[in-house]
Amino acid sequence: MSEVDRYDQIRDWLEERGYKGYLGMKPNGISGSAIFWKKDKYLCEYRKMTRFDPESSHIFVYGKFKSIQGSYKDVIFAEAHLKAKKGNEEERVNQISKLIDFKR
Repeated sequence: MSEVDRYDQIRDWLEERGYKGYLGMKPNGISGSAIFWKKDKYLCEYRKMTRFDPESSHIFVYGKFKSIQGSYKDVIFAEAHLKAKKGNEEERVNQISKLIDFKR
C-alpha cells in the first residue's frame, strides 16, 4: 500500500483478519508504504524500508516471506513510492533502475 497515513487503523483491522504488517514511514512522518501478509501462511524473514536517494522522500519497502505451509511458495515483495507527475518520467526510470539493482 502507498500513501498510508492511518497505519494503526489499517493494521488493527487486518490483524483481526489474520494479517501482520510493516510500515516504512516516509521522512515527512505523514505517510508511508505498508506491506501485509497472512501470518498463518508466511513468516517474514526480512523487511526493510529505504530511500531512493538520501535527500529524497520517495521510498520503497522490501520484504522476503517464507511459506510456513508446504503448498505455498516463498515470496519476495517490494512496494515503491515513485516520483509522481508529468515531467518526472526520467526520475521514475532512475528509481526503477535502483529497484532492479537493489541489494539487501
